[in-house]
Amino acid sequence: MERKLNHILLLVFLIILAGCNRALDLEVEDTITDNEFWGSASDFKLAANAFYPYLNTFEQIINRDLCADLLTGSTNNISNSTYTIPQSDAANWDTQWTRIRAINVFLQKAQAYPYPGEIKSLEGEAFFFRAYINWLLFQNYGAMPIVDRVVGLNDTLLYATQAPWTRYVDFMIDDLKKAVDRLPLESQIAQTDKGRISKGAAQSLLARIALFEGTWQKFRGNPQRAQEMLTIAVDYARQVMESKEYQLFYDERLSDSRITGETINTSYRYLFILENPQSNPVGITKSANKEYVLANRYDDKLRIMNYNLSHALVTSAFSPDQKLLNLYLCRDGLPVSISPFFQGDSSWCSQFANRDPRMIQSLKVPGVKYWKYGVQGRVNWTGDSLDLSTALITNPSIGQVTMTGFSSLKFITERNVALYYESQDCSIIRYAEVLLNYAEAQYELNGNISDENLNASINLLRDRVGMAHLTNSLVNDHHLDMREEIRRERTVELYCEGFRYDDLRRWKTAETEMSQAILGARITGTPFAQTDTFPDKSMYIPPVTSGKLNADGYYIVEPAENRTFLPKHYLRPIPSVEVRITRLKQNPGWE
Repeated sequence: MERKLNHILLLVFLIILAGCNRALDLEVEDTITDNEFWGSASDFKLAANAFYPYLNTFEQIINRDLCADLLTGSTNNISNSTYTIPQSDAANWDTQWTRIRAINVFLQKAQAYPYPGEIKSLEGEAFFFRAYINWLLFQNYGAMPIVDRVVGLNDTLLYATQAPWTRYVDFMIDDLKKAVDRLPLESQIAQTDKGRISKGAAQSLLARIALFEGTWQKFRGNPQRAQEMLTIAVDYARQVMESKEYQLFYDERLSDSRITGETINTSYRYLFILENPQSNPVGITKSANKEYVLANRYDDKLRIMNYNLSHALVTSAFSPDQKLLNLYLCRDGLPVSISPFFQGDSSWCSQFANRDPRMIQSLKVPGVKYWKYGVQGRVNWTGDSLDLSTALITNPSIGQVTMTGFSSLKFITERNVALYYESQDCSIIRYAEVLLNYAEAQYELNGNISDENLNASINLLRDRVGMAHLTNSLVNDHHLDMREEIRRERTVELYCEGFRYDDLRRWKTAETEMSQAILGARITGTPFAQTDTFPDKSMYIPPVTSGKLNADGYYIVEPAENRTFLPKHYLRPIPSVEVRITRLKQNPGWE
């Protein structure tokens, strides 16, 4: 039920701070007054329920990865930095300020509620969501005004400019500390309330923000602030780890040797497509997933995704590039440039052989059969000839099926499900990220990381897939760089989960990485160079390569001269209407 509360204040707030230029209906339609609504704990729970749709969706998360350098589709003006100052931005700007106001109304009413113990955890949820929405704004625009109360007609916040950067970050962290103090452990949440914000979720988001700020400051010459934030990131990630409330998803029954002949555990693959209808060979349901610290939850009966996830990811709009493929290590833990296990690209499958098993669980191998949504879903989940009869060959035709010659596998369901009716949960925070945050913060804080800390973090991720451990001796013996290996691990584990763009920005490597050409498969001397007919009679047609190959024979999807990343691109421009009607200052370089 929607309730129009404080209409005049809402109008002023949206016009002045959120830049809304639409006429608002001021007619009061509710017969229940504001004071009558906030009269019980159940009212507060109903109000808090309205915050959960604020969580990001698959579409938002995957599109954020499209802004970076490892996933490409049609020319992307964020990825190649050709975007300009927008007049307005309802999704990224107006909506977020409206949400902050709703949360502040909740917190104001909570302060006046005579039985605070009844709503303690709900108040914790509100503090979490206020930090979360501010974080979404911060990711795009940097520091914003600190709106920590419901804005009145004569409130000075109506004339506020951006808060100092560090104060804004500290505000988010303080809100999350308040949330941590009020929220229950995951194990203390009743089964009927599963999916609500836990103490671990607040601790994890706090560690994420502190790591972002710590590395942002470290690589911009502020070591004191960096040390402070990295210490916080280590502390809060460790708290989540020591709580034992979460664990990496793993089932020894999930294995496959069909693709490259190697038997690998496929728990990583099936984690991302778990549904309560059968979605994996052994019938595991969502209840077995203890890895998602927080997720935007869907249900095949009560809340379908209403986004054509699997279909979107198999189109050319979301094509992984050759740079991503090169990041995956070989099974001995060494890069393709030095590992004797690398098989080159003399056949469709050779580039995928002897690699980190996450590679063939995240990307499709050209010429191999896969199941997907609709009538091509699995029949009996046994992998026999009948089951395989509905699978389709992955055709790597560049410019037709894919932009690069490669396609994603991550998130793509294998069950027979109608378009838009998938129901896998969308991870907002998963335990794997907590482990990666811990490892990176440890290294950046100390300039090194012990094998003990690697075993407690990154090597747990590698154990899941049967991958060689990352150790100091491996790094030293092969003249590798520990920072680079920690970042590599983060990139491949979290591929297509919305982190890469922000990681490049906080590491201050975006001007290098984002300005490189987007490359597809190597054409020269490989199967991509000639027409081929697959067993299902589908035909691979080589692309037109005139002027489209670099010196090493790789297909150029987008040349380096069309890509750039300037200092101003580290922050998005504030919509021009906001700068005109408020006292906000435009971000540097966009003036």
